[in-house]
Amino acid sequence: MQFHLKIALEGLLGKLDSELAQGREPNWASLLDSYALITGQIETLTRYLRSESAPRLVNTSCFPVILNPHRDEIVARLTEERVPSVNHEVVPDYFRTKPDPAVEALQKELNKDNSTIDAEKIKQVNDLVNKLADKIEVSLDSKRHNLENRRYNEDDDTNSLIGTYYYGIGLTNVTSGARNPPVTQQRPAGNAIRPQQATKQW
Repeated sequence: MQFHLKIALEGLLGKLDSELAQGREPNWASLLDSYALITGQIETLTRYLRSESAPRLVNTSCFPVILNPHRDEIVARLTEERVPSVNHEVVPDYFRTKPDPAVEALQKELNKDNSTIDAEKIKQVNDLVNKLADKIEVSLDSKRHNLENRRYNEDDDTNSLIGTYYYGIGLTNVTSGARNPPVTQQRPAGNAIRPQQATKQW
């Protein structure tokens, strides 16, 4: 497939070179036929690369890593002398490729949709978004201000707690009004007289 496309391109370029070298007017009918043939081959190659049968080609890209101003024999042999060296002059030209037809069609559709949008509607939506952003900003500033100024304790309570803990301020002296402790009676030692039991009266 790539070989047939290469032959068709070489034939078209050779035909143009020979006719221009002889100073004759190009045969436009023949050129259009060659162009149609090349277009069909490119479309076939594009479908092949897009299909699942060539996943490695789809996910593979080739780009130069090192630029060399001198002649590179390997590059010249691979490109059949079309590119003698990979330098700063040829790299930008090879990077200017046409986008994929599907991507190009999508881009055209997006541009068309963008061109149909009314400028007044865009301005209204923009103003609405700006108002919402301003309201959100004001709300965030208010909440931030409330959080920064919120008091989680009172100074008087803190000072009273510190005074009570360290100096006993506010505490009543529970030992000042305490009564004398009760006197406990001691048991008699030795042969103590036991109390007589009460006699029953008849």
